[in-house]
Amino acid sequence: MKTPPPVQDEKRRLEVLWQYEVLDTPPEEAFDDFTALAAQICAAPIALISLVDEKRQWFKSKTGLTASETARDISFCGHGIHQSGLFIVSDAVRDERFADNLCSKLFQAEEMGKWNNFRFTLPVARGWGGVEK
Repeated sequence: MKTPPPVQDEKRRLEVLWQYEVLDTPPEEAFDDFTALAAQICAAPIALISLVDEKRQWFKSKTGLTASETARDISFCGHGIHQSGLFIVSDAVRDERFADNLCSKLFQAEEMGKWNNFRFTLPVARGWGGVEK
């Protein structure tokens, strides 16, 4: 797997992320309702709201997954935060960024090699959470 590099404005992105004071907070029904709805609409077994900090991607909300976080260097979202638009991985098993990733192998075992990652960004800091202007 290719380890995702830090984004160009990483320091500012992290400052804004920490200012929101949402990392490591308890589950919230509104977020859980959103991930359940996303999974249902997309007919996806897994839906996540994930936030990427210095070392990990942490799941604020999750449907179909028990882990609460993964290391940033193996995360899909570590790559996704580099995109300014929709980030779609058509086939994680064949994508060079993820081919040897343990998650890709698990998805393949579950016949989930196609991983659609719909990412929204905040206008404050390109590359994480919200709706982009």
